Amino acid sequence: MQCTSCGTLLEAGTSICPHCGTPVATPRPVPSPEKTPSYYDEYIPFTDQETPLPEALAPSEPEPSHQTNEAEEILPIAPPASPAPTRRNPLLVLTTTFSIVSLLVIIGLLFLLIHNATQGSTTQTPLKQFGPSDPQAIYTQVTTKIPLVNDAFSSQTSSAWAPAATGNCTVSGNSLHVTAPQGDNVLCASKTLSVSNFACQVLITLKQGDTTGLLFRDNPSSQKLYVLELTSRGTYLLGTGQSGTTNFAVLAEGTNSTINGGYGQPNLLTIIALGNVLYLYVNKQFIISTSDDSSGSGLIGVASGGALTNIAVDVTFSHFQVWKL
Repeated sequence: MQCTSCGTLLEAGTSICPHCGTPVATPRPVPSPEKTPSYYDEYIPFTDQETPLPEALAPSEPEPSHQTNEAEEILPIAPPASPAPTRRNPLLVLTTTFSIVSLLVIIGLLFLLIHNATQGSTTQTPLKQFGPSDPQAIYTQVTTKIPLVNDAFSSQTSSAWAPAATGNCTVSGNSLHVTAPQGDNVLCASKTLSVSNFACQVLITLKQGDTTGLLFRDNPSSQKLYVLELTSRGTYLLGTGQSGTTNFAVLAEGTNSTINGGYGQPNLLTIIALGNVLYLYVNKQFIISTSDDSSGSGLIGVASGGALTNIAVDVTFSHFQVWKL
């Protein structure tokens, strides 16, 4: 600040000029023009978080109104979202499927139980389960099942094995002892074991005689039957014929090292008949198979003979088993 009279520089707050003594006038403050407040006068820095507006400028809570503003009128009204499809629980699907399958199995088992109750206690084995290309597998499948007849020779069934010709058939324990005079043949037929598709197995011990073996599918009406025999020389023969005639045809014959020749040597003889196919086994080993349709069903029996060399017959049969297929 300067003195208005002499121009001397004065300090702030001086009322009289020290140089010339002129009173110094104090300047009146000039009021600044009023400024209209604006939202932009207060700088609000940008941050990632929401910054609250000043109280003076914070929007008041709008009153409920049924009118829509311009922005709301421009925006299209979105259709209501359809509810999301309900996903099926995989465990629920699996449980439901398992329950249906279990129900079908139970129904099938009930049907089989009812069928077996009406047909009897024995269950036939379907032919289609046997593979014709593997006879040894067929033997294993059949003989591991529960037989229809197991050890049929007993005192209770002795009358069922009476001789059909000369000779004697004596049941003792679980064995059948067959004898015949010199040069004769003997047949012991069962009156109850009538089968069609079956397996028959018996342990044979030839003590004296020429031949011994089985008769099967002995049909009382047609008088046709099959004959399966082993000889003392270790050979086998499978043939078919008609009772009371000389009409006899050999279907298969030969030798095999599996067969025990001579006397006093046991042989486990097995025949499996499936339709017109016949399978021969000795000592659990497959020997040969052939096909023939001479007889489809009939009785089972055992036979021995001594007519070839004119000798007596003495044979023991034991462990007689039959599977119905």
